[in-house]
Amino acid sequence: MTKISLTLDTRKASYNKETDTYPIVMRVYHEKPRMIRLPYRTSIAGWHASECRLLKSAKANRNQSCNRINLELNKKLLMARDALSDLLKEMRPFDVDELMHYINIRLSGVSKDLYYNTPHNLDQLGEFLS
Repeated sequence: MTKISLTLDTRKASYNKETDTYPIVMRVYHEKPRMIRLPYRTSIAGWHASECRLLKSAKANRNQSCNRINLELNKKLLMARDALSDLLKEMRPFDVDELMHYINIRLSGVSKDLYYNTPHNLDQLGEFLS
């Protein structure tokens, strides 16, 4: 079973003492847990864990556009779930690293077809140009 969710990374190593915040991460679990750190931070009081969204009323979120960030977080979550759906449609086994690769492609904004049809090293570039 594969699970993809948004959560606050409350590990001690990810805590920022200067801003009193933690990063928001996308947690991916498929046989092994993995995390993708997203570019947003908030305090524990500023995160609604069950709804996976920023709270407007929290002190740590006063200078942030919570509605825009919540929309972006949901968009990224849907992109990751779409990547999972594409892998499941292929009807073949895959590991968590392959899933993370697909998710990172989607989050980068590059289409899957363009990514796989474009050369990624000099040998492939030579073959592509000839």
